[in-house]
Parts: sequence; structure tokens; C-alpha cells
Amino acid sequence: MEILSPRIKEISNNINDKIINDFWEEISQKGSPLIEDINLQGKKLVTFLYKEVEPVNNVVVILGPAGLDYARNKMAQLPSTNIWFRSYLISEDAKFQYLISLNDPLTYPIDILPDYKKAAEREAGFIIDPLNKFPYPQNNPVVSTVGINDANLEFRNKPLKGKYEEFSIWSDSIKNERKVSLYIPQSINVDNEVSILTVLDGELNPDYVPVLNLIDQLIEVKQIKPIVVTLVGNVDKRDKEMGCNLKFSNFLSDELTSYLTEKKKLNINDDNCLCGFSLAGIGALFTSINRSEIYKNVLMVSTPLYWSPENFNETEYLSWYIANTQPTASNIYIECGSMENHSEYQRFFGGTSNLLTNRHFRNVLIAKGYKHNYYEYNGGHDFIQWTDSLKRGLLYFYGYNNK
Repeated sequence: MEILSPRIKEISNNINDKIINDFWEEISQKGSPLIEDINLQGKKLVTFLYKEVEPVNNVVVILGPAGLDYARNKMAQLPSTNIWFRSYLISEDAKFQYLISLNDPLTYPIDILPDYKKAAEREAGFIIDPLNKFPYPQNNPVVSTVGINDANLEFRNKPLKGKYEEFSIWSDSIKNERKVSLYIPQSINVDNEVSILTVLDGELNPDYVPVLNLIDQLIEVKQIKPIVVTLVGNVDKRDKEMGCNLKFSNFLSDELTSYLTEKKKLNINDDNCLCGFSLAGIGALFTSINRSEIYKNVLMVSTPLYWSPENFNETEYLSWYIANTQPTASNIYIECGSMENHSEYQRFFGGTSNLLTNRHFRNVLIAKGYKHNYYEYNGGHDFIQWTDSLKRGLLYFYGYNNK
């Protein structure tokens, strides 16, 4: 493998124990991966590293610029050293999460689908980078990160200023009961009409996506108008509920809003937003399209728009659905990562990458005349990006400068 990193190349030209020990001491202080400036505007070189303690057959970079093509993303070992490395060219504003795999079997992801048990067993061998300074989430890390720092994490630890409560709601339409969290910011006057932000996969808050802390912050600095938040938890069969399920849409639109009106005495207006990350974006969009009188706004991030229900013979069902129905009043905010252009899993389902299907969907919205906003961030299918995505979406719908 060609050595792209100036730092690694420098070591390779004069290998000795002191230079190697000094290098690892430097990395232990600064953290990995190694990020270097290069003579290319808007770009940086990121070099993932592994310090070999026990002999290994291979080391693989997972996610981020590597995607999920394991065999093509093996690190190289600098001869006669304990340094494993692999470099990628990235945008200087990139923010993404990654893992590494030791002694990886190098099987292609499509080879073990649809056996999700085997896939889970294989992924259990992935580890966070032991030299990375910003593993995430902070209290129970599951990934290593590039592009975040202490300033990004600071506001997440502040106490909430508003009223928070949890309760359970039984659904007659779905025949199950789930936890819902309600947050009323300090500045909300419940005697007046309120807008509701309903976030699916409510369990993402606060560790993965600190929704409520973000709401407090944006209201405090007067970037958005005050809104009430509901976090809708999962029960079981998440794939079925999120997958264009009219019963689930009616629960969100009728039963949940009725509960908030009758039990919590909220006077809900018609400027409400339904938010979904990843697969939950499918459920959020389908609900808004069919019930735009309740959820006029939909915020969808990293949505796998290659998805289709089992009884539909093509991919990209929602693009087909919207192309073949009359436009509604939905206002659609879409985000996807520029690194979501890896289609290892998507090809199994007959589709292409998240990025390309989101771009196609945007074009369908343009053709149908839907009000929308589309944004690509420099990252992957990464929950470390989704707080920023939520912020941009909220500014689009509720920002004082946009009204």
C-alpha cells in the first residue's frame, strides 16, 4: 500500500524504537485518528491507526469513509513496527463515526444477509478505537468519532429548564401500549395554542440525540419559537410500525394528539412536526403525507428510501407513492450524509445507496411541487450528526428568521 500520510512516511524512512515510541506517545496525547493538512483546498488526510499489542492477521476500518466493504478497507502494517494504518481523503468539515475490526473474516455484508443473527454476531467483534479521544455516547460509548469536540458536547449536560413527564398510552388501533415523554419548555404558555414536535424512536434522547437539551438551547438564544416536544417510544416490531403503517400513523395523528388535548389540556395548532431518523423517517413521511392536517411538517434524516414493503415489487416505494398521488400540504425537510453512498446492504434489497435514493426523492418532490428543503452533511449514517440535523430542521420550520 502506498503511504499517503506524511507522518507515517517520515517514520518509514527512519524506523527505530525511539521514533516509534515517541509516535505512540504523541498519539496517546492528541488522540487518533491522525489528521493532517495537505495541499488541497477544503480537504484533509485522515489516517486511522491501530497499535498492535498481540499479533493480528488484519485490521479493518468500519464505517465513515470506509463504509462496509471490509476487504477493501484493510489497514497496512508498517514493516518491522507495531503500527497499522490506512488513510483517506476527507472534507475538512467532515463529522462521522467509525469502528475497527481485528482479525476480520473479510466476508462481504451481502453474504450473510438476511441472516440478521449472523450479522449481529459478526458485528459484535467490532471495537471502538482505544486511542480515540471522543467515543460516543459519553456515558456508554459504542463508536469512535471524528469531527466532534468538547464544545459539541457541553450543552448536553445542562439540566432541563422546563416540565418533563413520562406516561403510557394504550392504542386501540395498534393494540399495544408505549411510553411517551412530554416536555413543555419553560417559556411555553399552555393557555395559548402550541406547536408540537413529535420525535419517533424517543429512546434516542438524551444519549444519542439530546432533543430536549437542544430545544432548551435554541429557545434560550431565541433561534426558534417555543414548541412542545413529545418523544414516542418503541414497543416491538419497529420495522412494521415505521414501514408505511396506516394504523401507526393514525395513532400518532389521532390517539396521541387526543391524549395531549384531553389529558394534558394542550391547545394544539396546525403547525406541528413529525421527526424520524433512519427507518423512522419512513414512518414520519408516510404519516405526514396522509395526515398533513395534523403533521404539516416532517423532518427526516438518513432515511433508507430504497425501502419498500414486501408486497411491492420495486425499490423506493415512497418515491413511487408520492409520484402517483396528489400533492398534500406537507412541508418536507430532508437530510442525508455524503458518506451514505455505500450500498453494500442496499444492494441486497435491490436498491442503491441512501444518498442516491434521497437525491432521487428530492427530485420527485420538485416534480410534484412539494414545499421542501434538502441538505447533505459531510458524514455517514451517523447519530453523532443527527443533533445538528435536528437543529437545522427546527430552524427551517420554527426559526424566527424563516417566518
